[in-house]
Amino acid sequence: MKVRSALLCAALVLACCGPASAEDCGIRGWFLSGSNPNAYLCGLEAVEGQPGKSAFLMSKRDGAVGYVTIMQQVSAEMFRGKRVRLTALMRTADARRAAIFMRVDGPYGKWLRFYNMDDRPVVGTTPWTTYSVVLDVPANAVDVAMGFLLAGRGKVWARTMNIEVVGNDVPVDRIPTPWWPDFHAFDAPAAHG
Repeated sequence: MKVRSALLCAALVLACCGPASAEDCGIRGWFLSGSNPNAYLCGLEAVEGQPGKSAFLMSKRDGAVGYVTIMQQVSAEMFRGKRVRLTALMRTADARRAAIFMRVDGPYGKWLRFYNMDDRPVVGTTPWTTYSVVLDVPANAVDVAMGFLLAGRGKVWARTMNIEVVGNDVPVDRIPTPWWPDFHAFDAPAAHG
């Protein structure tokens, strides 16, 4: 069963204005989030070789700090107890770090599952490539949040985002964690500068 999210659509943001909400980007049904959305531009534009328009996030300057996302949140009702895959076609230009992400929220906004490609970010300049994220949606899930992000400098375009239920034979994405804590960092001399 496939559920297609709305194709990112609307007008470009003026370069002089920092986005405060998704409406500023003209992308209906989506919203901005992140640690520093005012350091970025967002909107829709035609991209050579692709039909229609693609959503984009772009740093206002090379030294942009923090990150920004264009995201959407939907009810988890139809996905509860199932494995779900988010896919998107993305392209980057001089990106420090870009990715798609998915988060499953439980009651009271508690994060139940999360994956943001932190272990395999899209960096530099890349051609159009399909990326995916797969998570299990627990029975107590309330919402599923999804989107794409840019951290630091550069530009990322995204299009054809889809979410679908997949079989248990499709591996789940997990952010890798060390199998044992590394306490050696406590012994290292502090860097002063």
